[in-house]
Amino acid sequence: MLTNSLLITALVLTIILVVPMLCKKIHLPAIVGLIIFGIVVGPFGLGIIERTETIDFFGKIGILYIMFLSGIEIDMDGFQSCRTKSLVYGAITFFLPLAVGMAGGILLGMNPWSALLMASILGSHTLMTYPVVSRFGIQKNEAVNLVIGATVFAVTGAMLILAAVSSRFSGALDMHFWLRLALGTIVMMIGIFWVMPRLARWFFHWYNDPVMEFLFVMVLAAAAGCLAHIAGLEPILGVFLAALALNRQIPNLSPLMNRINFVGNALFIPIFLLSVGMLIDVRVLAYGYGTIKMFTLMVGAGILMKWLAAWIAQKSMRLSRSQRQLMFGLTNAHAAGALATVMIGYAIVLPNGEHLLTEQVLNATIILILIACAVSSFITEHAAKQLSQEVVPDERLTADEMQLLIPVANPDSNHRLVQLSTILISRHPESAIHATAVCSTPEQLAHAERLLDDTARFASSIDYQLLLHRQVAVNIANGIRTVAEARSISHIVLGLPQCSEEPGFGSVADPLIPLVSQQLWLYHAAQSLHNIRQ
Repeated sequence: MLTNSLLITALVLTIILVVPMLCKKIHLPAIVGLIIFGIVVGPFGLGIIERTETIDFFGKIGILYIMFLSGIEIDMDGFQSCRTKSLVYGAITFFLPLAVGMAGGILLGMNPWSALLMASILGSHTLMTYPVVSRFGIQKNEAVNLVIGATVFAVTGAMLILAAVSSRFSGALDMHFWLRLALGTIVMMIGIFWVMPRLARWFFHWYNDPVMEFLFVMVLAAAAGCLAHIAGLEPILGVFLAALALNRQIPNLSPLMNRINFVGNALFIPIFLLSVGMLIDVRVLAYGYGTIKMFTLMVGAGILMKWLAAWIAQKSMRLSRSQRQLMFGLTNAHAAGALATVMIGYAIVLPNGEHLLTEQVLNATIILILIACAVSSFITEHAAKQLSQEVVPDERLTADEMQLLIPVANPDSNHRLVQLSTILISRHPESAIHATAVCSTPEQLAHAERLLDDTARFASSIDYQLLLHRQVAVNIANGIRTVAEARSISHIVLGLPQCSEEPGFGSVADPLIPLVSQQLWLYHAAQSLHNIRQ
């Protein structure tokens, strides 16, 4: 087993790089490939890499990152429109596996408390395959919004059961416990949904440094996890709620979002998947008939009931078959939450000397994680690919495709004009953004080139490619009109002077308004776009 930290780091990074490439060649989801490689190189496989504290730390950060991404990328308008449906689906996808799992556990001889705790593992789920949704660009689909609401319901329910059962056997399940939990939850909700958005608006108003913005958001996410922990709940719930609270202040097409996605997908999430594989020991199936029976119960009640819940939601809410598959795939995976629950239950010793959750449940849970993650990855990948090729009624464009033109002149406001333009076309994927620099003499072309290059570099930081145009014209307004007519522009986004004592809209906008027939957006960049609600 490797002990040199530099060699371990090099091997882990090599696996993260090579495995997705191999998986693409053999049409295997990268998530499954990373988990399998974690099994192979981990302590229960070839024993090449030990699951050290460092890997465990990065793995925990990874699951928090997945929950944060799933909350920050959700379409809040779509979520608000179907929040009642999502809570109904959350109740179905949580209580159905919970009831069947608890009944099956009692039939296998478990006491009711042990059966309830084991069944809570089956009722909850982890949005481990959410990066697949992001990759196919279907975050705004109704099925995804339903799953987000259901995740809030299921994770909260499972965490409450875990807190109650663990307190029951520590002798603290009394009125004081419920009062402390209620007060802690109230404080957490106030801190996340009232304090954090206001703090974020203040920060984004005064600071515009990309690195500081990223670190600030990470601090808020960590603080939300701490608040949840203090309240007696799992940190993943707090991080997820913080993402929902900050959702409207972090546009999907922005440098900040690009950095959040890059750091998570390049490092933390792949290491989390490897760490999950390192936990799995496939030899536990040979440990006895009891493990096989428990494994059969957990896989059957977990996977089949999650599918049945998605089917019920599809039929009652008139969704498509692909949406049902996506809902099943996203809600089927179990990872960190399941492992935390089973480890806490295994650590509790009953008065008769037995563990609250036996070794058979522990082994069966580990195998369940492998099977459920593999099934979830295949189903989500297939369903996401189908939905990305479909035109769902609530995702149709409400207008013709947009061709936006940004006249660049001021380096201080050009970046914000790009951000505003990407927000305007966010629901029009076939649209394009053009940037033009108009100069009055050929000698000014070099300065125009620098302005366009700077604007293009900023657009590249949010993974967007601008169409660049240079125009020589005696009058800037006429130059803008010439480019707009030649490129079939539908909208012009023009920055207003930051400080001007002149009447009207400025020396460029005033003569441009009567010249053009395109829709004209005049933007006064008084504060960061993060603070604009509508």
